[in-house]
Amino acid sequence: RLREGDTTASRDLVPVLQTGVVNHLQRYDEADVTLVLHGAEIAPGNSGGPLVDYCGRVVGVNTFGRTDDRLPVTARYALGADGLAAFLAASGVAAALDSRACDLQAAPRPTVAAAEVEPAAPAPARSAPRSGRDARPAAPAPAR
Repeated sequence: RLREGDTTASRDLVPVLQTGVVNHLQRYDEADVTLVLHGAEIAPGNSGGPLVDYCGRVVGVNTFGRTDDRLPVTARYALGADGLAAFLAASGVAAALDSRACDLQAAPRPTVAAAEVEPAAPAPARSAPRSGRDARPAAPAPAR
């Protein structure tokens, strides 16, 4: 649910969809999660973003990439949907899991849905810049 005071992206930014293939699913029983090795490019700063299938379902959360001199490409990893669902449940958020395979013939065209807007009080203003964990990233340099 979107509320007044929430941070949003500029309308001038165009979402970019990176395609890739799931290369390997590694189950970690000790942590009760699956790690997804995939080929979709993860831009710096996009860790924590969703990994979605062609049907538009979130199938993981991008976590990190790994470059190895022995590999011709960067290995990219995502926490599987099972780990995400467990995290959400522990946080008191219900998540619906769909274990069906994505049917490419029946898949709807990807769309972006709007959220309901709920009025709320604006976030309090800060007079001093933040530091440490709460520091905001510097604004990007203008394009030339």
